[in-house]
Amino acid sequence: MSRKKSFGKALAAGMAFSLVLTGCMGQGPQAVETDAQASLGTAVEVMQLKRSSIKNELTYIGQIEAKSQISVASQISAEVMEVYFDVGDTVQAGDVLFTVDAKDIQDQVRQLEMSAMLTEISVKQAQYALDLASGETAADQMNELQYLTAIYNARYGVQSSELAKDIYDDALDNAEADADDAWDIYKEAEAELNVLQAIGEGGMMDDGTTVVTPAMIAKQQTKVQTALNTYYAKKAAIPTAELQYDSSKITNRQSDKSLDLAYDSYDAYKEFTQEQKERSIRQAEFSVETALANQSSTQLQLEIAQSNLGKTQVKSPISGVISARSIEVGQLISQATLPYTIISMDTVNVNVSVSETLINSVSTGDEVQVVIQAIGGEPLAGVVTAVSPAAGSNSTYPVRVQLDNSDGMIKPGMFSQVSFVQDRKDQTFVVDKSVILTDETTSYVYIVEDGKAKKVTVTIGLTNGTEVEITSGVSLGDDIVVVGQEYVHDGDTLNVVKRDGESVRSAPPGDTDVVQASAEAEEADAA
Repeated sequence: MSRKKSFGKALAAGMAFSLVLTGCMGQGPQAVETDAQASLGTAVEVMQLKRSSIKNELTYIGQIEAKSQISVASQISAEVMEVYFDVGDTVQAGDVLFTVDAKDIQDQVRQLEMSAMLTEISVKQAQYALDLASGETAADQMNELQYLTAIYNARYGVQSSELAKDIYDDALDNAEADADDAWDIYKEAEAELNVLQAIGEGGMMDDGTTVVTPAMIAKQQTKVQTALNTYYAKKAAIPTAELQYDSSKITNRQSDKSLDLAYDSYDAYKEFTQEQKERSIRQAEFSVETALANQSSTQLQLEIAQSNLGKTQVKSPISGVISARSIEVGQLISQATLPYTIISMDTVNVNVSVSETLINSVSTGDEVQVVIQAIGGEPLAGVVTAVSPAAGSNSTYPVRVQLDNSDGMIKPGMFSQVSFVQDRKDQTFVVDKSVILTDETTSYVYIVEDGKAKKVTVTIGLTNGTEVEITSGVSLGDDIVVVGQEYVHDGDTLNVVKRDGESVRSAPPGDTDVVQASAEAEEADAA
């Protein structure tokens, strides 16, 4: 409603009120009209100031595209056997789109399964051979026992020869001692004989009681001869004892050599058998590795074949709508063929390019307003999902906005208007720009104070073309004139007919005709 119309409405109400007064009171028309005007004052509408928000938006044209578009192809070359979906059909992720001939791949899978069984047997055989090579056979144990027996026998021979040498050594010592003892006995007997012979027959011994007789001398001579014979006999036994001792030493040395030879033979045997065993183990290990490699290779081929068998059923990787189909039953396709194109439609993207003045005010996660005329033009809530940090060839910055499309009404290719908030102020005073009046130097508004108009100079802040922010000059709760302010002067008496869009003027008692006339004027004004 224009301010002039609002003023005309108030004037009509005032004239109706004057006519009622003239009819009811019998006074002159001029006098009643003057009193009514004086009592009502200038009719205005006011708005009580509250904290609000204002934002400045920039709108750009964008185009809708599917959130994701995937071309589905067969990974194997074969003949098409079945086709299950057409353009416009809705598919779910995992749905089978079409199948291709699987006979050759099935035959390959069966052949590889048999090969896998054979390679498993080969691995077991190679492992068994390795176990045998790593262990000891009965022949190995028998051979080692023979060498150990030879060592034991040689060691026994050494011990026996050592004992014999000790015995013969003792015998030699005893023979030499016996000879020395016999010699001492002989010398003593000879000395006694010499004493007897020196005294002579009939002579007196040193004891003064014994007389030397020929029998005593003969007996002593026999004793000397016997002692000498005994000495020679003992002396003669020494060479035999020496020979036996020397022989025992030779035997002992031979036993030592035999023991050393037994040990050397055993060590040589162990070294030879160890080298032979290590060679056998290495060969067996190589056989196991070869068998395992063959098994792995066959298993890999089998897995590839089984995977290819699964690929004979080509499935949709995403949920969406079929947008293109170029496949028929019986057709031979390859990996270069693109039988289906699927687009995801639950959400769509709006691609829009914004100017450098706006780009620093846009961030991912921002909510924006999107209008698509093709589906009715109702504002839709979008979310910024990507902001390019670099300008394109047209010096604008690409921005991607995501929209919910669960009902499927939005189609790729549609054009839209995307509104971005460039500036925003919250908890501030916001009025229609027509409320602000200006003179040569200042901006001002009228507020109602004690039923009169008060001119207040204000400072203007953010504006979006239809609304204006007031940053100073007014206070919370002020009644600011929003309609009729062009006809108001500072100090004028005001008749507030509406506050915040609601009627506030009450007619005097019995003046229903005035209210009715005012309502009719409003209806006529609206028409």
